Amino acid sequence: MSWRIRPRIWIGLGVMLAGTILGVVVGFDLRWSLFLTIVVALYWLPILVAYDHRHRQRQAIGTLNFLLGWTFIGWVVALVWAKTR
Repeated sequence: MSWRIRPRIWIGLGVMLAGTILGVVVGFDLRWSLFLTIVVALYWLPILVAYDHRHRQRQAIGTLNFLLGWTFIGWVVALVWAKTR
C-alpha cells in the first residue's frame, strides 16, 4: 500500500486553505473560518469519495449530494452509495 498523496488531495487541501485565508481576509475570526471550511469539505465528502473510487454513478451521487446533502439522511445515503461498488 502506497502512502503517496494523490494530486486531488493536494488540490482539495489547497482549496480548504484558500477558503480559510479568504474567510480571515473578509473579517471572520480564524476559528470561524476553519469551522466553515471543514463543514464545506465534509458536505462534499460523498462526491469526493465517489470520484476517488471512480464510481460509475458519480454524477448521480453528486446530484443527490447537491440536492439532498443538506439533510443528514441524504448526505449519509450519498456517502454510503459512494462507498459501494
